[in-house]
Amino acid sequence: MKAKLFEELSKNEIIDNLEAENVGVEESYEFLKPFDDEKLQEIESEYLELSKQLEHKEQEKKRLLTPIQADLKGLKDATSILRKSLAQGGEVVNEKVFMFPDYENKMMGLYDSRGLLVGTRPMNRTERQLHINSLKHIKQA
Repeated sequence: MKAKLFEELSKNEIIDNLEAENVGVEESYEFLKPFDDEKLQEIESEYLELSKQLEHKEQEKKRLLTPIQADLKGLKDATSILRKSLAQGGEVVNEKVFMFPDYENKMMGLYDSRGLLVGTRPMNRTERQLHINSLKHIKQA
């Protein structure tokens, strides 16, 4: 098949011959119609202009969003810490505790500065040995 029919004729003559010699017409057929040079330049110019505008807007968006995103991160971190504290029913702290032995159960009680039991652990070998202060912690039977 030829790539182009009626090459030697003008645009109007080509249309006249196409209409006169065809065997059928399809009213709606989708195909890619290449741009002529003028249309191609017009579209390339429009594309470049829109690309510049898009880049400018992206930079503006970044400039505006950066401080907001930093604020959001801070708020999310603070919310996360509070949510964990609420779920645990308290906050995790690192404070001085006072140890009191339970020789019968071989456990050491850990008490905070309010005198509340905050933890227990097994006594180690050296803690199981009685000393002067141990006598006041031994239960009197």
